[in-house]
Amino acid sequence: MNTIKLIQGFDPQEVFNKICSETVETVAQIILCMEAPNALIVFEKFSLDVQISVCIKIAETNKVTPQELDTIHKIVSDQFPEIANEKGFEKNGIDTVMDLFFLSLNSDINKVIFHLRKNNPELYDSIFKKAYVFEDFFLMKNDEIKKIFSEINIDELALALKDVDSIIQEKIFCNIPSKKANSIKKKLKNREEMDDTDSRTMQYKIITHIKDLKKQEK
Repeated sequence: MNTIKLIQGFDPQEVFNKICSETVETVAQIILCMEAPNALIVFEKFSLDVQISVCIKIAETNKVTPQELDTIHKIVSDQFPEIANEKGFEKNGIDTVMDLFFLSLNSDINKVIFHLRKNNPELYDSIFKKAYVFEDFFLMKNDEIKKIFSEINIDELALALKDVDSIIQEKIFCNIPSKKANSIKKKLKNREEMDDTDSRTMQYKIITHIKDLKKQEK
């Protein structure tokens, strides 16, 4: 089985159990290979000191080599792949760190961010210059907002807007059909029933969608 698919098929707790004693470099490589929500679960199971070290290593890494993938395969499955990986795995490490920061609801993530700002300002600047948060919609043109939110259904958008500032909400409501906006407003009246993690994950999905659209435009 493909090593990336193998890793992504594991429960996050299983992954953590298998890698909790591995080197920071190996942990960073494996987190890079995971989908962001599950990667965050694994990341947050480590101590704060390890999180800081892993975060820095992830940011410095943009590729996992075929040989490293073979080793990762052995770690998570207790055996090397039947067919060795011929290609490496490329992924922007800074984007991965930014995803972890954005998705996390754990207060410890602020300690990681503070540490980077104080002790590694260049890396901190590199990460947050690329940061794209939900509040940035306020700065977008109306035509851009209409294009983005026309493809997102009512339930998903209501969930994403759960704790977003009312000014941002109104900016979005003004650029979607009134019937859709009214349906979302009704759902937001019951916002206490919405899960914070689900809301953050939905915001992440929408922002990822925007990034994909931006790439297609280039």
